[in-house]
Parts: sequence; structure tokens; C-alpha cells
Amino acid sequence: MKERGFIPFSAAGAIIVVVIAAMVASVALSTHQRSKNIAADTSVSSLATMAAEVHGNLQLILKQSVYQALWEVGKEASRYHENGLAEIELRATKYFSALVSALDYRKHDARISLDLHEEERWPPIKISATGNDLVLAQASLPEGSRIKLSSWDGSVSLAIPFENVKVLVDSRYFLLSRKMDEFIEKRGNIVLTWTTLEYSRALSSLILTGRVELNRARTRATFEAAWALHELSVFGSSDYLAVGGDKIGSNWWEKAGKMSENSVNREKIYELLPPPPLKNFPGISVYHEFKVKDVIYRRQDPAGLLGLPTATPIPIGSSGATIWWGQWEIIIETEGNPIEEIFDFDNPTIPRLHDGFFVHLPLAYRWELSEKRYNTIISLVSPKPFAMFVR
Repeated sequence: MKERGFIPFSAAGAIIVVVIAAMVASVALSTHQRSKNIAADTSVSSLATMAAEVHGNLQLILKQSVYQALWEVGKEASRYHENGLAEIELRATKYFSALVSALDYRKHDARISLDLHEEERWPPIKISATGNDLVLAQASLPEGSRIKLSSWDGSVSLAIPFENVKVLVDSRYFLLSRKMDEFIEKRGNIVLTWTTLEYSRALSSLILTGRVELNRARTRATFEAAWALHELSVFGSSDYLAVGGDKIGSNWWEKAGKMSENSVNREKIYELLPPPPLKNFPGISVYHEFKVKDVIYRRQDPAGLLGLPTATPIPIGSSGATIWWGQWEIIIETEGNPIEEIFDFDNPTIPRLHDGFFVHLPLAYRWELSEKRYNTIISLVSPKPFAMFVR
């Protein structure tokens, strides 16, 4: 998807259309069979029951339309940012109007007809949050739409005005959106924690060995740890399997290994089988994708700027005493933009096609960060001379 706005049905979306149509046909056929066994099917209450079944079909179509829109927008959440909800409403309206317009009950039950008032633009679907962050969707059929019903012998008929459909969609889009906003807005905490870890490591090395060793592998590890700690503080979990998969979640890795044999990448594995969250609340699984391309150290104290490995001596007044100061900048550059993706682990409800079968997956919310470069400055002062080495 390269352009903003409604995207035509994807392959999975088109199949969902077929599945929904089949469901509607199945309901209509079952109604047809049941009614043939009723001796006198001419009561108004019987027709009202049929109308309720049509309403149930429309609720099903609305729910599936919103599922599809949530999935598409959630997988590209960073593209829409503040307009995500409007984009979901737009896509869901397109799907819903196309599906409902394609319904033809008369092919299966001649007593039922959905009379839609012709309009080029259907009223937009409205999406709102419930108290527990699930999605409440309300669709309006074109004004003047009716359900026409009649008995088999034509002696009883009804024309019921029908304009509004409401349904609860069991995916916590608003929770995922809010949590990702928090992660992005507070991402400065990653650098703050990373700085603390780097400073603590450098200080302990200075105290224990009298020198500071700048190690690229360790710096990469402290940065990744700081990232994971930020995930844990916001989401209640982290992408712990990216680092500690051999020690944590062995059962998960056994299942994931079977998927990997079919050339499924790591992100796809998380999508199909998100790992259990570390904390039960809020019940979110976490995936991240970033690779450190380079770790750069730049000395900033005078001795370092002159290319000397020793710290810079600083005389203190006329006392003859000297303190030693070393300062350096650490820069981490990533390959491409880091990806942060979270999954509504507690609600695997969205139907998706995988290997020819429909599976129910938790809603995904994927964010591509713009920063590829992260930096911090470490400064140490010691009463004794010390040197700094890079490995």
C-alpha cells in the first residue's frame, strides 16, 4: 500500500467476502428448511423472527468488515498516526457497503428481500471505545432501507424500516493505540536507561581495573537491554525471545521452529503465534525488529581529541593536586528504521488466511520509528590517572 486512502480488497479480504456470503446463504437455507416443516407459517411473529435473522447477518458482516479494517490499519499504524481511527471507519464503510449491497436472499429464500435505498455514498461507520477498550461499531444503512418479508402463500407480508446496525468487536484497538503512543512519546527513556547502564559499567571497570574498556558488543547489549526495559515498563512484556529464546518459552520455540521450516520469517511467526506476555495485564505480546549496524565512540576530552589513550589531567588550583577526566560520546546506528509491533494476545479473534485455512489472530499494531541514530555522552572523573581502550 503506497498511497493514502481506501485500498481495494486484498486477497484475504476477498476470501472473507466469500466466507461471509456463504454464512448468509447458510442461514437463509436453514431458515428455509425450518419453515417448510412448520404447518402454518403465516404469523407476524414468524416474519419478525426472520427479520431478526437478517439483522444478525448484517451484524456479522459489520463485524467482519471492521475486523478487516482494523487489521489493515493496525499493520501500518505509523503511516496514519492521528488519522488511524478515521481510516478504519473509511475502510470498514467501504467493505460493509460492498458486502451488504451484494446480498441476495431471494436466491435461497423467496420470502426475504433486503430493499436498500440507492445512494452513492453510504453513511460512514462510527467506531468508538467501550469501557474495556474493545471496539463498538455502528453502521447506518441508507435512509429508507427496508426488510421485506412474506409468508410462503403470500397472505402475510411485512416491510420493516431498517437503518442502523450495531456490534461489539472484541479487539482492543484503543488499548494498543494508547500503549504505542506511550512507548513513542517516552522513547527518550531508552537512551536514559542506556546511559545509566553504560555509566555504571564504565565506573565499575574504572574502580576494579583502573581503566575503562569501551566494548562494542557490550554497548550493543546494554542498548538492547534498555530497549527491552522500556517495552516492559509500557507494555508489560518485551521481545524477550529475540535474546533469550533458548532459555525462555521453550514450548513456544518448538512450535515456532516448525513454522520456520516453512520459510516463515520471525515477524510472521509472532503474528501467527505471539509469545505469551511476561505480565498478565494488559496482556500484550511484543515484537521488535532492529539491527545495530555500527557502534561509534568519540572522545570529547582534550587528551582524547589529541588521540591519546589516557584521560585528561586537570590541575586543581595551586595545591598541586590533579584530577583525571575522560568523556566520550557513544553513537548507535541501526540498519533501517526500527520496528515496534504489539499484539492483543488476550483476544485472538481476527480471521486471517494462512496456508489455505482461516485462523483467528490477535490484532496487531505495528509502528516504524523514524530514528536510526541514538547517542549518549559518558563522563568520568577520577583522582587517579586512567586510560580508555576500544574493543
